[in-house]
Amino acid sequence: VSEGACDLVLVVSPDRLARRYAYQVVVIDELQRAGCSIIFLNHAFGDSPEQQMLLQIQGVFAEYERAVIQERLRRGRLYWARQGRVNWGGNATYGYRCVPKSEAAPLHLTVDDAEAAIVRQLYHWLVDEQLSSHGIAKRLNARGVPTRSGTARWSQSTVAHILSNPIYIGEGRYNRYRTADAIGPRRARGLKDCQPGNGRSRRLRPKEEWIVVPAPAILDPDLWRLAQEQLVANRVRATRNNTKHHYLLRSLLICGRCGRRMIGAWSSVSSQRYICSACYPRTSPGACDGRSVKADWVEEQVWSFVSGLLSDPALLRARYEESRGDPAVDAAAEHERERLERKLSAMDREVARLIDA
Repeated sequence: VSEGACDLVLVVSPDRLARRYAYQVVVIDELQRAGCSIIFLNHAFGDSPEQQMLLQIQGVFAEYERAVIQERLRRGRLYWARQGRVNWGGNATYGYRCVPKSEAAPLHLTVDDAEAAIVRQLYHWLVDEQLSSHGIAKRLNARGVPTRSGTARWSQSTVAHILSNPIYIGEGRYNRYRTADAIGPRRARGLKDCQPGNGRSRRLRPKEEWIVVPAPAILDPDLWRLAQEQLVANRVRATRNNTKHHYLLRSLLICGRCGRRMIGAWSSVSSQRYICSACYPRTSPGACDGRSVKADWVEEQVWSFVSGLLSDPALLRARYEESRGDPAVDAAAEHERERLERKLSAMDREVARLIDA
């Protein structure tokens, strides 16, 4: 229209042109300024004040109808989520498959045994070998483990999502996020796309508003809990982008003044040092004025203390026996037995429900 290629625009009705009254007024005004006419097929609106008022009223009702439809859909989704029935969208979480709705049962999830075995392997790599999500993704790609799409290209974000999703212990969480404004540009988007009211991001809701939807469990709750603790430890000890200088005690030292983590810093004057993460800039409110320490000195002190502990056989044996537990119980076999018992109990409940039906 701005290039003069269109002289006429046909629209079925005002609510097909815009679902917001303000947008409708602006679009119609810009088209008319460019010399383009608009014809609504459901009703021929003239140029009289009465006809223009009717057009505007229809635009107001279109906006109201849109808001009512959104509210009804929101209430319906929340109601069925509280009943334990959620529309998973056909593309279920990795490890599951969506069973379509039928006359006998609503849409629900079922465990995919092949993918569930891979999920359990990821959690064991995280807990037993303390691998990071990046390391797990590299191992999967090196072994050629296929993703759901069939390609052997795992990303760190996909692995991290699997390792933190509580659905694998039977707790699908619904209504966790709300729409929010993006606070920074993303990729090619400029700052003009991040103005207030853009609605391009999401924020977590309070936990009281979350709805837990039951799902078939794949993992043992204890294994999932240990995995979450390991993820926290991985985030604390992550190397990030510091690959130029090595710091033995990175993210392990605590500032005595403010209690924050101390990070490694290097300069040509003082070489390697550990400083509080809140030291700089000094002029910012709440900046920490705690002292820094030389890296070589504190690392030598800590290493000599640890070496003394490691040279005491009695202490090592006592700590080993505490962490070992009952030697007569095979932990892996015990977890597998408990998993099979839970699965048998679930099958018994399914049989009972079928008999009742």
